[in-house]
Amino acid sequence: MKNIFRLLSVFCFISLQLTAQKVPTGIPFQGIAKDYLGAPVNERKIFIQTSLIAGSINGNPIYKEEHATTTDPLGIFSIMIGQGNKTAGIIQSLADLKWEEG
Repeated sequence: MKNIFRLLSVFCFISLQLTAQKVPTGIPFQGIAKDYLGAPVNERKIFIQTSLIAGSINGNPIYKEEHATTTDPLGIFSIMIGQGNKTAGIIQSLADLKWEEG
């Protein structure tokens, strides 16, 4: 019985380690779309452009993409940065991004 418990414990530990090593496929982002008067844009298709900029706000965009999504009844939308249509930038995907360089 002790051997079964030990074996099960080792299996659980290994499976947790394997799932913890997955590289994220994107950066979740959620927001509220509003019109020029500040009212939520509800249940409409919207287009969002995202840019990752190196260094400072005046830096060069290293990754740029566009998303098409639909807002909910409150104007809320959710996208996954890194899974849109790439439009510009020097890297091909978020996996190529060197986070330690800022």
